[in-house]
Amino acid sequence: MAEEAPTRIPTFTMTPDLERVLARGRDMHPTFPIDKRGILQYVGLNEAMINRALEKYRADFPSDPEEVAVQFNEMNGDLPIEGFRFPLLDRFDTILMERAVPEIDELDISYDDYAKGGLAEGLRPEFAVFCGLHPSEADYQNERYRDLFYIKRYQKHADNIIKGWLSSLSLLWNQKLKLEKAKRQTETQLKSEEL
Repeated sequence: MAEEAPTRIPTFTMTPDLERVLARGRDMHPTFPIDKRGILQYVGLNEAMINRALEKYRADFPSDPEEVAVQFNEMNGDLPIEGFRFPLLDRFDTILMERAVPEIDELDISYDDYAKGGLAEGLRPEFAVFCGLHPSEADYQNERYRDLFYIKRYQKHADNIIKGWLSSLSLLWNQKLKLEKAKRQTETQLKSEEL
């Protein structure tokens, strides 16, 4: 049996990016988007589209509103609903759904051309791949689904990708804020019991 080489201990270097991650704390995923650029990266935009969206944001909202989250309490019949809304995400949704990109008329209804359309819509490649229905996907084998998928233009699929990731970010932020609120309530209760 061959002798295994000794395990090398990897080198570690503290960088400014790692310092920012460390400053955010243990309770925050290192890639959790907390700034405008991070949000736009999270939803799949490429650098050129991010810059255009940020420019439009600055033009539309010159005095950036302070509120990131707005708490709401509503009743659904007898059931109370509590949560948070995120005006910043709503603003980005509006800006991104109104993004102006030149339409590509010569694209065919094919996976490759729809993926190219996703790139033209300002998506990064790892997001644009979902603008088309790839033959390796199980749904591709269903002819009816495939026909329905390609009724929509590639722009609509790009919009759905962006909206879907904005929604998922809203859900993540909501859960994080609810957990923080529950943690504060528990800490307050423990302190009052100590007295």
